[in-house]
Amino acid sequence: MSISAEEVSQHPFTQSVIRRYANKLIRNGIAEKQDRETLVQEIRLRFLQRWCKFDSDFGHHKSFMCTVVNRCCSNISREIQAQRKGTKAVSLSCMVSLPCGGKTELAQTIGEDELDRRLERKRRLSRTEHLSLAHDLAMVIASLTPEQRQLIELLKNQTMAQITVALGVARSTLVSRLAVIRERMREANLQEYLNS
Repeated sequence: MSISAEEVSQHPFTQSVIRRYANKLIRNGIAEKQDRETLVQEIRLRFLQRWCKFDSDFGHHKSFMCTVVNRCCSNISREIQAQRKGTKAVSLSCMVSLPCGGKTELAQTIGEDELDRRLERKRRLSRTEHLSLAHDLAMVIASLTPEQRQLIELLKNQTMAQITVALGVARSTLVSRLAVIRERMREANLQEYLNS
């Protein structure tokens, strides 16, 4: 049984979800309370425009509707925020002209720190921080037993299962050695290195 766009848009579940998402935009400060009905109508319109892509063979109309409404609200939020900034949202992969001629991706024209911030990546370490980290790490490794140092070297290229077979040592023994190594690194404030 197929359901028409008009039927699904008038369904109480659909209206409830659309209102809930409109209220979420208002709660998050994206829109004002007086804009609630405009938001509801805009979300409903965008949903109806995408209804032709629904295929009942791939899922239920409610899950499709929730996904589409969620995406519509994300797009509306992005558009409103871009209007507030007075700029249009631009992809970092778009091509821009260089002053000296030629073209490059926008991502290539901004600094690494700014690119990391925009892409929500972990901040990169400076050269000085890298040297300091390498020194601290060398000090911790020097304090380990030969078996623990061997384990660290093997873990660069092999899994614990492979190391267990290669060394003929029980996995529990290797895990306990690794726990001691991790504790030494924590004591040296190298948690960041453990997580990377």
